[in-house]
Amino acid sequence: MIILNKSNFYILIIFILVILSFTVFLNVSLIKDIEKDYKKLITQKQELYLFHKQIQEFESFKNNTGFYKANLEEIEKLFVDKETPIDFIQFLEKESEDLGILIEISPITVMQKESDLWGNLGFRIDLTGSFPRCLAFLEKVQLSKWLSDIERLEINRISERDISIRKLKNFFEGDVSFSINLKVYTEEDK
Repeated sequence: MIILNKSNFYILIIFILVILSFTVFLNVSLIKDIEKDYKKLITQKQELYLFHKQIQEFESFKNNTGFYKANLEEIEKLFVDKETPIDFIQFLEKESEDLGILIEISPITVMQKESDLWGNLGFRIDLTGSFPRCLAFLEKVQLSKWLSDIERLEINRISERDISIRKLKNFFEGDVSFSINLKVYTEEDK
């Protein structure tokens, strides 16, 4: 009977171990599934939050269209009209006249860079006058309402010979000549 009890005891222990290991396996599997579902729930909550935030931003945008429209109109004024850049050229001529410097403007081709977000026009601007006035002109161009970029700037001192060859009136030896390659951005896309 002791042998039978011992064998029953071993069977019972094996049976308990099998049931216990099966229970542990089920619990581990269940815990992993719960963890996976919890992560999915967190992700869905985050997506729902972002979706609600986008809806709120859209509603805010819709409610403020007048504000954005006014700003977009202001942004459009930053660009030179590609077909007729008359306003920009008149601005250059007026500023040079106000500063008492000689200006010559001619169109040039400016290389389009990959980093350029907009189309562009190129101008070669030759200025003749005193250094401070030419520098003031440059500053006024850079601070103007149009988006521009100086591609090249060359400064030369005017000699007595330059004055006589170019028949420059009201200019003196020691004045300067600025040669500027200027890129201005246009409304047209690349």
